[in-house]
Parts: sequence; C-alpha cells; structure tokens
Amino acid sequence: MKWIIFACFVVISFTALAAEGDKPKVVKKKKLNFRTLASVSNDVQKEVETRYRDNMLREEEQRILKDEEAWLKTLEYMEKNSHE
Repeated sequence: MKWIIFACFVVISFTALAAEGDKPKVVKKKKLNFRTLASVSNDVQKEVETRYRDNMLREEEQRILKDEEAWLKTLEYMEKNSHE
C-alpha cells in the first residue's frame, strides 16, 4: 500500500514538473532524502487510513439511523393496528 501511494506521489510530482513550462530548466542535483520520502509516505498513508475510518464511521451512523427510523415506523404501525 505504501509503495502504491509513493508511486502515485512520484508520478504526480513529475507530471506537475513537466507541465510547468516549455523552457528547459537547469536543475541542481539534490540528494534524495529517504527519511523525508518515508515520512511523506507515512503521512499520506495515515491520511488515507483516517479518511477510510471516517467514511466507515459515517456509513455506520447512517445505517444505525435508518434502522432506528424503520423501528420507529414499525412501532407506530403496531400501535395503530393494535387499537383497531
């Protein structure tokens, strides 16, 4: 999972750099800092996991609310029909 996110990050970065302009730029070589890449990758993974968890909780809350509404409607129906 980490490598997929990292690969997407790299592709997006290079795509953005390619789209910046038509002029060739002189780029100084930089040392690749693997700690920075790993921390970015971990941050991205944490964010994805947080979004996933939040979405799951939201869906669960919606399901519970629907169940409660259905139960209340059932109770109302039973009350109406029990008096008749």
